[in-house]
Amino acid sequence: MSSRGIMEKDIYVWGKQEIEDVRSNIHKVNIKGTAVEVIGENKKDVDIDHKAIVFHIGDGYLVGVTHALVPPSTVKYRSGGFIFYVARTKIDYKAYIDDRVLEYVGSHDDITLLRDKNMIGKAGLKVDYKNEYLYVGKRIGIYGFSGAQCFNFKEGLVSNLDKKTWKEVSEDTEGGLLVYMVSTPVNPGDSGAPVLTRDNEGNIIVVGVTQGFILMGNSMAFAILPSSLKVALDDIMYSPTEEEE
Repeated sequence: MSSRGIMEKDIYVWGKQEIEDVRSNIHKVNIKGTAVEVIGENKKDVDIDHKAIVFHIGDGYLVGVTHALVPPSTVKYRSGGFIFYVARTKIDYKAYIDDRVLEYVGSHDDITLLRDKNMIGKAGLKVDYKNEYLYVGKRIGIYGFSGAQCFNFKEGLVSNLDKKTWKEVSEDTEGGLLVYMVSTPVNPGDSGAPVLTRDNEGNIIVVGVTQGFILMGNSMAFAILPSSLKVALDDIMYSPTEEEE
């Protein structure tokens, strides 16, 4: 089998080597730290210790989703059919790959950018920021981290391109980046996984960032559009000088 896979009229299998190359650009991040939780007049110290994934887009820059990488200032709990919120203050945390502390570059909406100095100068996954290769029925793959337990690859199709925001398609009150629907199964822990397809030359490219799923809609899954990813990255990376302000 070719290492690039086989493609004919957009029906193809994924080549062994190219999937391994994709996997080498996806990393598990450990989020560790502390916070103070405030429930009414009661306060208590809590530990932050969870995992998320990011993918490398080149020169050490790692893309992930904010809701998985940045500990929230409020924590939502569901109990007895009711939703209530617990406030968190004095949050202090760091993100690690193995024992390396990652630089926090910035966040825009649900996109967060980190940087690993060990990867500076290295190539990463190619991103199609123009939505050029997205259309309903387009075959895609997601390399996720289901249950924050194991890396796994799965495939599906672009299901819908209505280009609504996450808060328009979900019950959340936040999420202003445009998303599209995919038929690929998405589980907790997959948030931040790259959505993959092929360009006209058969090369694997990123065409979105897995954002989440809606249980009430039979686990309908959504991904952030690459053009929205570009808007977020530009906002994070661009810092005007005093002369420009």
